[in-house]
Amino acid sequence: MLRSVSQWAQKNVESLRSQSPPLDPNAYSMVALLAGTMTSPERNFGAYQQPQDPEEIAAVKIAERKSITAIFNGLLSIFGVGFAVWWAADKLGWKNEWRVLLALFAAIVVAIAEAALYLIWQSRLERSKSKRTKPRHQIRRRPKKDDHPTGGPEPSSNNQHRTISTSVEEVTDAGLRRRQ
Repeated sequence: MLRSVSQWAQKNVESLRSQSPPLDPNAYSMVALLAGTMTSPERNFGAYQQPQDPEEIAAVKIAERKSITAIFNGLLSIFGVGFAVWWAADKLGWKNEWRVLLALFAAIVVAIAEAALYLIWQSRLERSKSKRTKPRHQIRRRPKKDDHPTGGPEPSSNNQHRTISTSVEEVTDAGLRRRQ
């Protein structure tokens, strides 16, 4: 159907321009008619993914920033230890080749330790993402004397308790909780 509309528009350019208001023939080209549509070579469309909440986007940005900071901190530690060992070996009067070997060895040891710490941190972060929501909590509250409209205690209030059900979602990156 779109192809026939596009072909008709290309053949009848004058009739489109003679309309009130004049219509643009380029607006009926195949490219313009298909603008904004999604196609697939297999004609199978992917599942719809809802856009993320702004809070989720902010949490992802914070997590990325923390990851970049951790990597940068690890690199500074590696180069700092390497330079410090090289400088200390120089002050002890060691030859250049031994200073370089000792500095490389110390930097490699620190790099292995930093990589292990980063992997542990990443695994804990992924584990905390899977435990985002807690099960519902039930909070029981005893009614006060002022809860009844007459100002006195409610009839048979000794046996009744109010139950409030809430759901708490933890946001572990910032250490805050958000109620749903």
